[in-house]
Amino acid sequence: MGHDNRKGLGILSFKEKAAIGPSFNPNLDYFLPLVFESGLKLLGVWSFTHRAEKRFGVGHKGHVSDALNYYGDWLRDSDQAIVAGDFNNSVIWDKRNKESNFYQTNQKLESMGFFSSYHSVRAEAFGNETASTFFHTKNELKPYHIDYLFLKGMKTGGVEVGTYKDWIRYSDHMPITADCFSA
Repeated sequence: MGHDNRKGLGILSFKEKAAIGPSFNPNLDYFLPLVFESGLKLLGVWSFTHRAEKRFGVGHKGHVSDALNYYGDWLRDSDQAIVAGDFNNSVIWDKRNKESNFYQTNQKLESMGFFSSYHSVRAEAFGNETASTFFHTKNELKPYHIDYLFLKGMKTGGVEVGTYKDWIRYSDHMPITADCFSA
């Protein structure tokens, strides 16, 4: 899914088929709602934050807060759900009390029953993560944690973040993997 033939948002499933959710909104660029055969809902995220309208045109939105406002009821209606991907946001950049601040996004997700698998397992505070998920301009000296895996109605065991050494030749983002199972 995307505006560019060379890049976009993709979600791979190896054991279960999924379909795009019936409330899919193409103006929420790079937010992909999927419903799996088991009933699990997944909202794939590649946030363009404030850049969406400038890049894609009038009416396009790119903040995770925009997607949560639109898909909120759809996500609340699910016993098991995942919101995961590149949020392009962290509490370290929060200014004032904007709805698009990461703190507000996390509060909204928590109010809907979600928790961050990484932060839960590692008992680390947002903004003080020891593992980086993104290296700006692929520079090891510019690490950030801006990718998240939020779960609802599930438990998680181990959570791993790929290392710079192993992944930087493929992407400036490191993969997050987690063992998830029914609560």
